[in-house]
Order: sequence, then C-alpha cells, then structure tokens
Amino acid sequence: MTCREALKVLMLSPFYFKLDLAARLELLNEFMRICNHVGERGHKKVTN
Repeated sequence: MTCREALKVLMLSPFYFKLDLAARLELLNEFMRICNHVGERGHKKVTN
C-alpha cells in the first residue's frame, strides 16, 4: 500500500481530522506498517 492509498483510507474517518499533524503522521505510518505486514503474509509461499 502506498502512502497516498493509506491516506485516502484514513481520510474517510472524521476522527482523523480531529488529530493534530504529528498524531496524523504517526497514525499514517502505523497504518501503512500494519497493512504492508498483512499484505506480505498473504503473499508468502507455503513450503513443506
């Protein structure tokens, strides 16, 4: 997930706009980290 895609998702929440700029950046970074981690797990090959 790109930064722009993550930002579009977060901007759908009215709560996002109640945060100050530093908190928004922290939320964006954490959201991207979680989404990218989940995406990587879903694409790993299973080996026996």
